[in-house]
Amino acid sequence: MKKIGQKYLLAVCSKGFSPFFPNHWNSIPGKRFLWILGLSIILNSCGNSKVRNCQQLSEIHLKIYEKTEANLNSKNPEQINEVAQAFANASSQVKELNIKDETLSQYGQQLAEIYQSYSENTLNFLKAFQSKNSEQAVSYKKEIDQNNQKVEEVINNVNNYCQSR
Repeated sequence: MKKIGQKYLLAVCSKGFSPFFPNHWNSIPGKRFLWILGLSIILNSCGNSKVRNCQQLSEIHLKIYEKTEANLNSKNPEQINEVAQAFANASSQVKELNIKDETLSQYGQQLAEIYQSYSENTLNFLKAFQSKNSEQAVSYKKEIDQNNQKVEEVINNVNNYCQSR
């Protein structure tokens, strides 16, 4: 479907459906069927769970990305703790999504696990940093870096999948 069609469809979905046909169309056999068919297509498109779930995953990731970028070089324990909590929240949000598409659901599960791991590793890094245990801090920093790579890979897969079809 062309983008202009998608924009039109989104406008119809977001504003609610109002009949475009005069009442006398219902009395004409065949045209009533076309009207019902058109209505069912529009309602099915409004409920496109893949598109909605892609948008939801994107929004969750964008929020966590912005939070991380804002505190990337912070040495303030409170800010680092906030980042860890943001990842834990993102993990919960992804788990709560009702993703019906099997492939997208698998990507969502992967993201939730990575976000949870990121949260735990960040908290452990913070504890090691505060206790001046540099060996553990370096170890958790490596885990965080691996989480970053995993997130990037899964997000690229999600983007490619959501752009397909």
